[in-house]
Amino acid sequence: MSSTFNSKPYKGTRDFYPQESVINPDKTVDYTIYQSYIFSIWRKTLINLGFSEYDASIIENADIYIAKSGKELGSDQLYNFLDKGDRKIALRPEMTPTLARMIANKRQNLRFPLRWFSIPNCFRYEQPQKGRLREHWQVNVDILGLKAESGIEIEMLMLVKELYQAFGANQENLKVEINSRKVMDSWLFHYNLSEHQAQIYAIVDNWKKLTNDLRMKALNQFLINEQSQNVFNLCNKNNTEWEVYLDLASKSDDLKTIIKQIKNLGTNFEISPVIIRGQAYYTGVVFEVFDKNISNSRSLFGGGRYDNLMDLYNDNSLPAIGFGSGDVTWYEFLQNWKLLDGHLSFENWKKTNYPIKVGLIPTNIDSLEEIYSKIIPELINQNKAWDIDYDYTRNEKKRIETLYKRGCEEVIKIN
Repeated sequence: MSSTFNSKPYKGTRDFYPQESVINPDKTVDYTIYQSYIFSIWRKTLINLGFSEYDASIIENADIYIAKSGKELGSDQLYNFLDKGDRKIALRPEMTPTLARMIANKRQNLRFPLRWFSIPNCFRYEQPQKGRLREHWQVNVDILGLKAESGIEIEMLMLVKELYQAFGANQENLKVEINSRKVMDSWLFHYNLSEHQAQIYAIVDNWKKLTNDLRMKALNQFLINEQSQNVFNLCNKNNTEWEVYLDLASKSDDLKTIIKQIKNLGTNFEISPVIIRGQAYYTGVVFEVFDKNISNSRSLFGGGRYDNLMDLYNDNSLPAIGFGSGDVTWYEFLQNWKLLDGHLSFENWKKTNYPIKVGLIPTNIDSLEEIYSKIIPELINQNKAWDIDYDYTRNEKKRIETLYKRGCEEVIKIN
């Protein structure tokens, strides 16, 4: 008995069609070329900055995410199952735990500090929405083996700047907000709020999504009004609460250098107490990058310091800092600011990586001898691609039109 399957991709995933292969190209985005461009710029920029590329399987031990990625990512959004050997495995939702495993496996043979990057395929079971899908690719950038007091946080933030500038973006297009979990912990201790850390952080992590009334209502569920007001004032950078935070930040190992150097980073870098990041493994500085386009004010990507992730493997702690940025949000950001089609950087890259395609119209099958023996070798020497129309009986004008629709920029007829 035959079965009929749905031809649409799994919810939250994408099929990438070459635009010239689809009859209605105006309704089809040739995402393959944009994704290739984004990956290429990521890779070229990071290699030029001294980073080495690594990779690993998309299948991982599920327990490492359950233990260290927080409830949302490590439980609610995890694609996990038992394999045929009754092992708990998962499709990776992020790359950092895999990186920690790889380091633990070869730690004695590695030369630190490490500057590594990867462009992994990741999976998260969440409701698909603008900028968020169930399957995506992201660039992961990590520096391992240097403590916060070394000043490496400044280099990491400079890397963020170099990466978006490589696409032609500037400080008018986005902003970077920076915080420290250590400073926040100290601030909570100062106001006798440490016992409520997890609950406060959960609200602060969603601060930008809530109105002032909803913020106070959420805080008042477990704090007295004075304590709620303390948190409210801090997150809105008001009154003594904000002054206390800045004083604590100026004395901390991880933020004091950033505060001193923030002018050199640029006007789009600022200290913000509402940046916490949801993953449970962050231990110090955290940051998020936001699109300044009014049509997309959400976070583009983020990262931070994670010094204790090696504990998963009973290994000594290893200081580390990094960030991850997805291809979906990068594409939308570049589209919003018209940094793709027509932009000089993209067009120059396309000319280099996607050669001119020449359409060839043989009059009959005998014309193929000249095409294969002479014309195609010449096109190869000229770094040009080709497409041959084999429909010998079709109207010549229609054959030419078809080749142009298939992406050819020139057409040659061969008798």
